[in-house]
Amino acid sequence: MRSKKMFTTLVLTVVLMVWSVSANGVEPIGTAFMYQGRLIDTNSSADGLYDFRFSLFDDSVAGRQAGSDINLLDVDVVDGYFTVELDFGTNIFTGYARWLEIGVRLGELEDPNEYTTL
Repeated sequence: MRSKKMFTTLVLTVVLMVWSVSANGVEPIGTAFMYQGRLIDTNSSADGLYDFRFSLFDDSVAGRQAGSDINLLDVDVVDGYFTVELDFGTNIFTGYARWLEIGVRLGELEDPNEYTTL
């Protein structure tokens, strides 16, 4: 019984030592993250260049915008799938819920009012 308790204590001590060494050497993470989505255009998978506008809000219905829009032009959408990196900056994700609004339009359009909100 004593050896089992000693083994458990030893394992716990080693785990805590490894965790504390790992925690001390950790670099802070940045504010950017990857967003992947699937876009359907006229009942089929989108394919080609599309412009995207991403906005964050503090409520799903009548929320106030948190941070600025991110406008990404000419994002390559292949068989409906796209991946973008978004960075709304610091002090945006403070522990409160956020809702992402996405606007999209064909890449060759120049009029900013032609975005369709998804």
